[in-house]
Amino acid sequence: MSDCPPSSIVAWEADDSSIPFFSFYPVLSAQLIVNYSKDKLDVFVDLSFGDIELDATKEMTDTGLKWTFNKPMLPGQGFSVRIYEKKNVKPPKQKRKDRRSIENKLHDQRLIG
Repeated sequence: MSDCPPSSIVAWEADDSSIPFFSFYPVLSAQLIVNYSKDKLDVFVDLSFGDIELDATKEMTDTGLKWTFNKPMLPGQGFSVRIYEKKNVKPPKQKRKDRRSIENKLHDQRLIG
């Protein structure tokens, strides 16, 4: 059995993207390395042949994440890489209610009403 050269997939679309990979041949072991901008994107991997938490080890790298699959992939099995753009969602600021202005409004309503 000979070592196969690594292959690269470069694909990402604005907002969300899902990149599937399915094997044509049995794969005894494999590594998936995803290089991405950690401050702008979130990356998740789903396996069709097991549980990503149990059947792969995940490792942080300087430029992204690396998964080593601990289980063979049979023909037709594979994985999907899901990429999501991080949203800078900030909770709305609470408006500070000035007690004095509320009391003035109540006072004005009593004088008018």
